[in-house]
Formats: sequence, structure tokens, C-alpha cells
Amino acid sequence: MDLKKRLALALSFLLLCLVSVPAESITVSLGEWAPYTSENLPSYGIASLLVKEAFAREGITVDWAFLPWLRAYKSAEENEVDATILWIETPERAADFLFGDVIISGKAVFFYRKDIDFKWKTWADLKKYRIGGLISASYPWVAQAKEEGVDLELELVPSEVLNFRKLASGRIDLFSQDIHVGSYIMNNELTEGEKARIACDPTVLERWDYRILFPLKGGDRSRELREKFNSGLAKLKACGEYDRLIDSYSKTAY
Repeated sequence: MDLKKRLALALSFLLLCLVSVPAESITVSLGEWAPYTSENLPSYGIASLLVKEAFAREGITVDWAFLPWLRAYKSAEENEVDATILWIETPERAADFLFGDVIISGKAVFFYRKDIDFKWKTWADLKKYRIGGLISASYPWVAQAKEEGVDLELELVPSEVLNFRKLASGRIDLFSQDIHVGSYIMNNELTEGEKARIACDPTVLERWDYRILFPLKGGDRSRELREKFNSGLAKLKACGEYDRLIDSYSKTAY
């Protein structure tokens, strides 16, 4: 490749990474899901940072509205805010929202009590355990188990910290959680004694693709914002900034 072509290629990558002059501001609702989203982390978490940078490349600034998760969802559903993060795609949500491209992906695993000798290969193996869950979350693996003839009941609570404390105290046996979220909670919210009673099964239960949702009630504006977000995210990835932000954040922020 001659010098002129190399310079043109380098310039094209530079242009992809440039932040546009802000032309408008939007409000995005979210809840606590550290290290992906949190009022207590730099840039409000790695997922929030990626969303902000994607929109910045389209000349849009983001104002964050931290709310309880159910309220964050409802505020977007009713078009009180322009969008909400950090949700996985489900048929039920498709009735009320447009889905943006995946912001970041996580891996769900089981956290369990060390004293139960936890082993599983099939959904039926899970029937004997008391399983925790989160009120505001969806669990595709539970739906999949039901389709295959295994009805699994979850004991739902409003926060994952409560699930960990119930686990440590023996009130539940296990629950599924994003491995990074679970590790963050254990390291920042639990006592050494509580942590000592909990283990993590390395088997990946499912992949969680976290997305941004735009309300259908937003009409053309929601469709336009989705296009701009997807475009900005693609630019962020094409110039290598997406991977650099994730790598840098994980090393310095938590």
C-alpha cells in the first residue's frame, strides 16, 4: 500500500473516532447494575460510558436519570425519557420498544452456597434447589426450561444484594447472575464471612446482550435516535475506541 493510501486509511479511522459538536441532548433512564451502570463509578459505569461515547459521535449528549429499575423501565415505556439501558431483548419488551444494537455482552452463571455440593446438567437437576431472582429482570433460561417441560420457580427480590445475602444466610441455594456483576457485588457489598460461603459455577448458563431501548410511543424520534445510536456505536467499534474503552475501564475504574 503506497503512502497516499495509508494516509487516507489513517484519516478515515481518525474521522470515525472524532466526537461531533453537540446538537441536542437526550435523557436516558437506568438503574444500579455495577460495574455496567452505577452512580458511584466513573462515567456511571462502562455501559453508560459506551452509550455516551456512541451518541457523542452523532452530536448528542446524554443526561442520565438513575431510578429503581422498574421505574426506569416504565419512564421509558411512557415516553417520559428518550431511552433506557441496560436490558436484554424479549418478545414482551418488543411490544413497547425499539431495540438498539448490543451495547455490551455479559455471561450469566450460577452463584451457589458452597455447602450444597451444587451440580447440574439438565433443567430437571435444578428442581430440588431454592432459586433466587430479581423482580425487574427477565430469565430466558427459565422460559427455555418451561418449554422443555420443567417448571422452575424463582423467589424474587428487588435487589441482587439481597439475593447474595439470602444465599449467604441459607435462605436460597443459588441464583443466576452476570459474572461481572456478581463478582462486583461480592467484593464491594459482602463481608468476608458471607463471601466465604458462596461459590461460582463456571458453566455459562446464557449470554446476556445488554441493549438500549427506545419507546415506541416516541414515534419517529425514537426511530431516529436508534439509527443515530447504532451509527455512533459502529463508528466507536470501527476505530478501535470501543475495545480500548472497555480495556482501560476494567483496569482503572473497579
